[in-house]
Amino acid sequence: MTKDFGPVLGSMIARTGWGEDKTSSDVVAEIKGGGFHFGNHQHADAGALQIYHHGIQVGDLGLYLSYGSPYDFNFNKRSVAHSMLLVRDPNEPLLFRTKSNDGGTRFSQRFPRTVREVLTDSWFRTGYVRSSDFGPDSKKPVFSYFNTDLTAAYTSKVEAYSRSFLFLNTGKKDVPAIILLWDQVKSAKKSFAKFWQINTLYNPEVADSGKIRLYGIAGGKSGNTEVNMLKPAWNERKMEIKGGDSVGYVFGDLYSVKSPWPEARGYRIMISHADEMKQTEFLTVFQMVEEGQKPYPLNYEERKDFIRLITDNKVIIMARPESLLHEKIVFSLPGEKLYEVIITGIKEGFWNISGSKRKGFNYWVQKDKNTIYFTGKDEEIVLNPGRDYESDEGSYD
Repeated sequence: MTKDFGPVLGSMIARTGWGEDKTSSDVVAEIKGGGFHFGNHQHADAGALQIYHHGIQVGDLGLYLSYGSPYDFNFNKRSVAHSMLLVRDPNEPLLFRTKSNDGGTRFSQRFPRTVREVLTDSWFRTGYVRSSDFGPDSKKPVFSYFNTDLTAAYTSKVEAYSRSFLFLNTGKKDVPAIILLWDQVKSAKKSFAKFWQINTLYNPEVADSGKIRLYGIAGGKSGNTEVNMLKPAWNERKMEIKGGDSVGYVFGDLYSVKSPWPEARGYRIMISHADEMKQTEFLTVFQMVEEGQKPYPLNYEERKDFIRLITDNKVIIMARPESLLHEKIVFSLPGEKLYEVIITGIKEGFWNISGSKRKGFNYWVQKDKNTIYFTGKDEEIVLNPGRDYESDEGSYD
């Protein structure tokens, strides 16, 4: 149920099922990563996120009504119409008949003539996929992990940018899926405003705590996406919502079309750090929740090189997006039930995993996958790089 589209397109689609009925509660999510951009009909959407749950809850706005019109080249095909990061350099040059600076990735209308040109001209590169994996069952995975370096998709206004995506298929009816999204970005100047943006079709609800509730309906059945941004904290960030007639407002310029389709309007949620910072990060949890149900509690802890998140029956260890874990890791598993442990962003090679109540085992982490999965409860877990002579080989379960 998960598809990795390889290094050229650099994207992943994950889902909870294949329900075709409009009332289906299945969740489908897409994350676009770094790969190659060939211009023309391709959008400037490297890193964009989409979530379908009883309709589009996070996705793209804009309509393709005419090719190359001001609306098409300044909103519809540009990053601002997508759920992705914007970094605005006020002096960024405008190319290919564009009139508005949206802060997004490079908008390209250059077309390569040879394979060699694609491979040697950095203009066509939008970054690369650092890690991609799903499992432990490849046909019905519990987790789908995707990490991408998107620095090359932007102009030199961005010094470094990585995005990590983790999709969890809970197997539950009340909250069928959970997504962790972690962005780390460094701009060339701290004055360049950085906007974490998601787009949706219906007016979002914003609680006093800063939590956001999105809404979707299809076939008379509805559901919510509960958006909980853990970093920056609510008192450290600013939020602006553009919707309705102002949804196509691109930093001073307004683009709109007349159409009954919801993508012609919709809402853009833009979050930025309250202070000017050269380097910042956005850590967000999305929970897709059925109508009348509640999201799961989150137990969150930040360490130097990773975060630990406990929710439902999952314990997540997630490395910072721009690097791989390569040193000793220690954490505890609660004791009330059996937990699925998912570790992402861990360096390839042998790791020894030991528990306070079980004999250790040696685990081989595959290159470009960078994940570990096992189950356990009520014990302290220690991971050390390398192989232990006294430990077992194979599964820890």
